[in-house]
Amino acid sequence: LEMVWEVIELQDPDSEEPPEHCPAEPGPFPNCLHGTVFLVIEDGSGLLHRLEAGVVYGGHDPVTLRVDLVDEDGRSPVYPLKLTAVEFTTRAGRFTLQGPRTVTSSVSLHSVEAVGPDGSRDPVVLRSTEAGIATAFTANSELYTRASARFEAGDGLTLVLDSGVAYRRYTNTPSYVTVAVTPGVSSPAASYPVIATDAFLDNDLLEVGMRLNLRPLGVGGAVGEVIGTIPSFPGVDPNPPLVLLIDLPSYQAMKYVPGQTIEGPEEMWLAVSNPNEAIAAVAQPPILGGRIVDRLSVAEDLMADPIAVGTVGAFTVGFVSAAVFAVIGFTISALVSARDREVEFSLLHALGLKRGQLGRWLLLEQAALVAIALLLGLAVGIGIG
Repeated sequence: LEMVWEVIELQDPDSEEPPEHCPAEPGPFPNCLHGTVFLVIEDGSGLLHRLEAGVVYGGHDPVTLRVDLVDEDGRSPVYPLKLTAVEFTTRAGRFTLQGPRTVTSSVSLHSVEAVGPDGSRDPVVLRSTEAGIATAFTANSELYTRASARFEAGDGLTLVLDSGVAYRRYTNTPSYVTVAVTPGVSSPAASYPVIATDAFLDNDLLEVGMRLNLRPLGVGGAVGEVIGTIPSFPGVDPNPPLVLLIDLPSYQAMKYVPGQTIEGPEEMWLAVSNPNEAIAAVAQPPILGGRIVDRLSVAEDLMADPIAVGTVGAFTVGFVSAAVFAVIGFTISALVSARDREVEFSLLHALGLKRGQLGRWLLLEQAALVAIALLLGLAVGIGIG
């Protein structure tokens, strides 16, 4: 995409200071009026991507910005593409010795063209009557006056931006305001699809078709509608597995704020018969690279990890040592008990009990003690676990 931009600071009628223009060659950190242009693109899978187009400096001739949709490796996004918004981010007004100073500027997008690999050009028609505007300050900024933007009549898209005044207390960090121009006057969806685990239904918390407020996700007044259920979700405690699933495109749409980070996929779970097949899979759109983690490799790495092996060895030595000491202790206890019962054994011999019968009796007695100890140990272990 190629875009032609122009930014001009407008004269403040209440100020005798002339408009601020950037020098012919602005430095790396210009204090003059300038802004960064971003494109927000929705790809064929419904995911949003923010692409930086470049910087426009105030007081200069119109400048052409180009955004390549194909990366250095020749990989392209999933088509078809949809232009969701064009963002212009500039520094917000600030406090001066004379009081709060806001900056009013004319931001013009003269033209937009889609350039094909063969050099063909497809112009995009720009109509302010069919576009929408949204403004947002840097997160955590404290507002003094809010920014505003409005379209002006004329060719292309020209808007008058009043930067407002914002600041961060106790710091010298400047605040920024972003104005997003959307192709149409967008409105949030009436509801977003949500899938719940069966535990919600089993506990009479939700039912299919019910609507719920998604405010706990930090998305304002977004509403979700339960469209189906699943038994459980891997990696989540199954007791009970209270999980709500929202598809990432819907989550991005409800969370989108001009100038703020667009959350992308962090993990993708693939079911393959051969883990090596996943290496080729992640090289294809829309994943475009990534690190493969499979359970077999993780198990092999853990077995080869000296710390893990040392931990397993320590537990093994501890278990064997405990078993040996238990046998020794049990044997000593049995011998001491037998010696204390010599009078009892002599009386049994006098009554006709043979030595073999006495041995079997003692064996059964000790086996019963071992069985009771095992049952009690298992019960206590299960209870603690």
